[in-house]
Amino acid sequence: MSEELNSKRISLFPALPAIVNQVLESLSSRSVNDYEIIGIIESEPGMSTALLGMINHALFGKITLNSLSELIDMLGLPRLRFAVLAYGFSRFCNENYANFGHTSGLSAKITWEHAISVAYFGVEIAKIVKYPRLEEVLLAGLIHDVGRQVIMINRPEEYSELLGSVYGIVVDIVAQERTKIGLSHDQVGAMLVGHWQLPESIASVIEYHHNCEAAEDHQILVHIITLANQLAVSQGTSFELCDKVDKDSNVSVHLLELSGDDIDELVKNFHQNAIAFRKAFNF
Repeated sequence: MSEELNSKRISLFPALPAIVNQVLESLSSRSVNDYEIIGIIESEPGMSTALLGMINHALFGKITLNSLSELIDMLGLPRLRFAVLAYGFSRFCNENYANFGHTSGLSAKITWEHAISVAYFGVEIAKIVKYPRLEEVLLAGLIHDVGRQVIMINRPEEYSELLGSVYGIVVDIVAQERTKIGLSHDQVGAMLVGHWQLPESIASVIEYHHNCEAAEDHQILVHIITLANQLAVSQGTSFELCDKVDKDSNVSVHLLELSGDDIDELVKNFHQNAIAFRKAFNF
């Protein structure tokens, strides 16, 4: 499908909160320092508390970091970009579904709750495989389906009808989108990457989380989110269902060198801990 045809179907691209763009712009400066970044974040009411709460509860499950200084000491300014983007996208999603009508708003809300579930599975998988940047995995899980949110903004009634038609059944959602909408959420998400200037690793996840074997770069991260998405969908967190993860033949399970016991433990812990994890994004 040509880029020109896509642009005719998708013309409205959402913006991140202005404060997020301000922080990201400052982080791109070689001369910026910790105190400047802290000052910008603290100028936005509630951002500091929300950012710390999100990182503490989503990554550690408890209060570990008590200040922005501690957060920056742990991550460093380059990796802080992932955390700020996660905050910005979370805020966008929380505000997004509230602005729709009943049906489309519900679709956006369920899509966001699914993304949080994928983020949960992604972070827990990353801990097992010792992936070094949990904040990157958190963002990747939250934003992997951003294309769905963009389609909803552009074609809310049509997309809500599609999502309703696949509710509770095993289906190839990408194929359904391309047939009924003319393009899929991974394609639309890839279109948004440039608008939000997302890191290359996150762009790879957005584009390839339904086709992980085609990813040439950032393969570990792509496979973490691919598997996290499969586990989340298999546990009924999305509109569509998918088959249970086959521990013996699943490509991502094999590449990440996970065992069947690892998968069983991930699913068990999800049902025990997912509600507490979701609280990290109530801001």
